[in-house]
Amino acid sequence: MEDRDGEDGGSQVGLRFAELVSEVPGLATGVSKKPSPSFSTLIGMGVTTALCIGVGVGGGYWLDRTFRTGVLLTFVGLAAGLVAAIVAVYFQIKTFL
Repeated sequence: MEDRDGEDGGSQVGLRFAELVSEVPGLATGVSKKPSPSFSTLIGMGVTTALCIGVGVGGGYWLDRTFRTGVLLTFVGLAAGLVAAIVAVYFQIKTFL
């Protein structure tokens, strides 16, 4: 047998908890007013990253072959591509931060 008063007390506790949560900033709905990035935006960031790194490594590889420097310029191109990718993605995501 369940006590009817126990159920009412439980629902009152649930309502009180909901009131307390809504008063705490960051726990209520509407935590952020800024929009979240869409799937296509995230795909675009991935493509941008891949292209930056690919162009950097490809350019470094081409320079290595041209100037016969081993793999030195490939790594320089990789570093430049990584920096370019980070900067590009930062500017794309800045509106969502």
